[in-house]
Amino acid sequence: MAAPIQSGDRALARGARYERGRGVGVRAEWSRGGGGEQGGHSERRVLRQGRPVRQCAARQRAGAPVLSRRGPEARRRLRVECRRRLRHDICGEPARIQVSLRDSPGALAVRPAPADWLPFLTELADRADEIALRFFQVKGLRVVVKPDATPVTEADQAIETNARALVRARHPELGMLGEEQVEEPGQGEARLIIDPIDGTRNFVRGIPVFGTLLAVEVRGEVTAGVVSAPALRMRWHAARGAGAFRDGRRLEVSRIRELREATLFHGNLGPGEAGPAGGIWRLIGQVDRTRGFGDFYQHMLVAEGAGEIGIDPVMKPWDIAALQVIVEQAGGRATGLNGERSISAGSLVTSNGTLHHAVLDALAGGTRQA
Repeated sequence: MAAPIQSGDRALARGARYERGRGVGVRAEWSRGGGGEQGGHSERRVLRQGRPVRQCAARQRAGAPVLSRRGPEARRRLRVECRRRLRHDICGEPARIQVSLRDSPGALAVRPAPADWLPFLTELADRADEIALRFFQVKGLRVVVKPDATPVTEADQAIETNARALVRARHPELGMLGEEQVEEPGQGEARLIIDPIDGTRNFVRGIPVFGTLLAVEVRGEVTAGVVSAPALRMRWHAARGAGAFRDGRRLEVSRIRELREATLFHGNLGPGEAGPAGGIWRLIGQVDRTRGFGDFYQHMLVAEGAGEIGIDPVMKPWDIAALQVIVEQAGGRATGLNGERSISAGSLVTSNGTLHHAVLDALAGGTRQA
C-alpha cells in the first residue's frame, strides 16, 4: 500500500494529494473549481511518512500539494506551471492538472487536463485549414485510390505530415494515429488521433462539406477534440468536463423524446461506398424527416440540436474520436450500431441520448435491452 507523504512546501494548488509508493512514484491532482469544506479553520488529518498530522482545511483548499523534496528546480518548475494553469482557463471552465513525480530522482512530469489540450488542437486545426483551402477546388489536384478503394489527396498527406511534425516539436511524448500514415507509439499514455480530411470525396468534387478531425486520447478515453470545416467557416471543440462549443457558443442536444418528431441525418443510401446501414429504411419510416448530409457534419448537427440522429455504417477510430467527445459533451450519445461505446466499434450512431435505444432497436429490427 502506498504511503501518503506531506512536505512543507507552500500552497500551490487546490486540494492536491500526493502518494509515494515503492516503484510507482508520486502522483497528484488538483482543480480550481469549488468543493471542499466551507469552514475556514476546520482541520483535516493527513499522514506524514505514516504518522498522522493536522492541516488547516483552508490551506488545503488554497492548495497544499504534498511534494517530495527532489530539488529546488523541480519545485520551482511546478510552482510556475501551477500559477500559469490557474491564470489560464479554457472556455471559463475550472482548470485541472495532474502532476507526476516519477521514480527517478528529480524527474517531474506535468499531465495536462482535458481542456489544456485545446490550444494545441486549435493550432493544428489552424494549420490544417490553411493547407486544405490551398488545395480545395484547385485544378490538377492529385488523387490516389487506396487499396480499400477510398481516395487520398495531396492535401490529406500534407495536413497529416504537418501535424506529425508539430507533435514531434511540441509534444514528443504523444503517440500518433492517423488515417494516411503509420501509427507511431508515444512515450506516455496519450496519443493524437487525426483524420486530415474527413469527406475526401466531397473535397475532390468541390463540395464544401469536409473537415479535419483532431482528438487526444489518454489511457483509452478520448478527452478532447476539435472538428474544423474551413470551407463552411465552422469549428467545433470539446473537452471532458468542459462542455462542447461551436465558435464560442455552447452546444446542447435537442430534447425531442419521440421518433415520430425526430430528424434523421444519414450518408450514402446507394450501393457505393459502404452502402446504407441495415435497418435504415425501417428507421426512416418512423421519423419525421431525413437529410443526407453524411460524414462528420451530420454528427455535429446532432450535437448542436439541429437534429436527433446521425448514422455512419462504416467508421475507423480517426473518424469517430473527435465526434464522440463533442457529441457526448453536448449531452448526446455516440456508439456503434451494436451499442458499443468505442472508437473501434466500426460504425457510429449519434443521438440526443433520449432516443438512442429506440434508434438502435429500429436499426436492429428487434428489441434491445437498455
